[in-house]
Amino acid sequence: MGTPRMRLLVFAGLGAMCALLAGCTASPKDTSKKEGEMLSSAEAKGEVRELYEATKLLVGGDWIEDTRSWERCTTEVGDVGVRYHFYTVRASQPLQDRPENVAEQVRSVWREHGHAIDEITHNTDMKPPRSIVSDPPWLGGSAPNGSLFQVMVGTDFANYLATSRCVLGDLDALRATETSHLDDGSGGAL
Repeated sequence: MGTPRMRLLVFAGLGAMCALLAGCTASPKDTSKKEGEMLSSAEAKGEVRELYEATKLLVGGDWIEDTRSWERCTTEVGDVGVRYHFYTVRASQPLQDRPENVAEQVRSVWREHGHAIDEITHNTDMKPPRSIVSDPPWLGGSAPNGSLFQVMVGTDFANYLATSRCVLGDLDALRATETSHLDDGSGGAL
């Protein structure tokens, strides 16, 4: 491959090109905190709700918010924490496009929100068959931070399931706040 100087120039050029390409590629919206910082419980819940609102806006239709709850968990550093669960469904309403196309659109929106969705799963064992967008991937468990985001789309059907990352928080206080908001009809918003 030529002289050592030539090899050095080729490798240096390739390295510079790789760095340039990596620096110029679009990256998803960074919603993370700096190293060592943890989201508050309100921010963790906000991530779940923000992605739901973006998904709901895209898919359209009337959604029924079925589950909104907090539970104990263990943070990535071993502390006792809390995480937020949210489940909602949209049923018996035609989609504006084929389920596969809607799932592709959802993946695009989720990428804008910082979720690296590599593939969409098409599950024909479910009735109706569903296209599944999931972070982490379908049937892969939850992320190291405890989070799981998932939407399933089928003919006349869609659902959204999310569990926030595990963060520090007072479970009893969060449950009391959630219950009082559910009682007042505000949908549990903090």
